[in-house]
Amino acid sequence: MLSKRIKLKKELATSVWFHVQSYGNFPYENGTKCVNSYSAYLVLAKFHSILSLVLRYFKKLPVVCLENSKQKICGRISDLEVRHDGIWVLVSLNQNGCRLYHTLKYKMAIPSWRMKCIGNDTYEPDRLLSVELVQYAQSKEITEGVRQFSPKIPITNDVANSRKRNEGNNYFLTLVNARMAETGEDYTTAWRTVKKLRQDIFEEFFL
Repeated sequence: MLSKRIKLKKELATSVWFHVQSYGNFPYENGTKCVNSYSAYLVLAKFHSILSLVLRYFKKLPVVCLENSKQKICGRISDLEVRHDGIWVLVSLNQNGCRLYHTLKYKMAIPSWRMKCIGNDTYEPDRLLSVELVQYAQSKEITEGVRQFSPKIPITNDVANSRKRNEGNNYFLTLVNARMAETGEDYTTAWRTVKKLRQDIFEEFFL
């Protein structure tokens, strides 16, 4: 009996990828939420930045769930990827999370974003704060924007231009790092290749 339990525990996945955000425009409490590949790569760049890595070392990004009207921690976010259909996160489940995922079918993930205003009542995800696991039936009842945070301070043109330049730089470097990982090229070669292939980005943010 004990050996069967050990075998069962090994078979249960403790790390699971969840699709948390699709591309498109969605209703938002203060206007419209816009998610495209550009904003997704900015989220990716911030997630893998040195500052974020240090912060996550001391405080993990939580994965929570609501069971019997009580919120419980069921894991942490350990990785984030941008794919053709949107943003995915890798969730490392704890014992409680494994039980909810495998037994009670908590297999939908609802993200909580820090949102950023980009003008004209339009917002885009700026940073991932947490994820909530829900059942399929629950996911239909949760509307977009309920757990998202709008900025409190209006963004001036100077600040917006400065942020746009910094974000463009982060996006360009994300493409460079992705090419290095894909081709095995060194940083200089990958940087020059991306510059040649994406001249539009380079000219917009670096010239």
